[in-house]
Amino acid sequence: MTVPKIDLSRRDLLLLSGAAAVASVIAGGPTVASAADAALFYLVRMLEAGEDPKFIARRMLIFASEDIGMADSTMLTLATETFMAIERIGLPEGRIILSHAVIALSKAPKSRAAYDALKAVEVAVRDNPGATVPLHLRNAPTQLMKNEGYGKDYQWKANSQHAEGFMPPELKNQKFYKPD
Repeated sequence: MTVPKIDLSRRDLLLLSGAAAVASVIAGGPTVASAADAALFYLVRMLEAGEDPKFIARRMLIFASEDIGMADSTMLTLATETFMAIERIGLPEGRIILSHAVIALSKAPKSRAAYDALKAVEVAVRDNPGATVPLHLRNAPTQLMKNEGYGKDYQWKANSQHAEGFMPPELKNQKFYKPD
């Protein structure tokens, strides 16, 4: 049995169900992660179906931070500039900018390390609502606070270390950010 080909007009594409539009957005994420041709296909499909180009650009921003992340931080800048360009010029010219961005995002190295660290910290914060700021990191505006150890040996300089560390004592040995 052969399935007949259905010719869809632009109007028909615009009338695609919400489920089909959502499917294209969902398909777009993994394809942006690995395949430029497929990512371009889903980009154009969404545009032809009438998807708001600002919505697509916002999804690119999220993808650049969540899935590319620290592997290539410049992709977040590219996605931000893409969003701003779409806001300023719109369609049809914005298609060129969106295609440039989707290709760059698909070709970029990927790392979810920052996103995974954020999720782990969110769990730690919820699980440790009483976690305290170490005394040596606290401001000591009074002599009494200084006598109690607030701000002891505090230094503000790049890459400074402290014997007691910077995490709350309850989480002293916890590591959240694990670079790829």
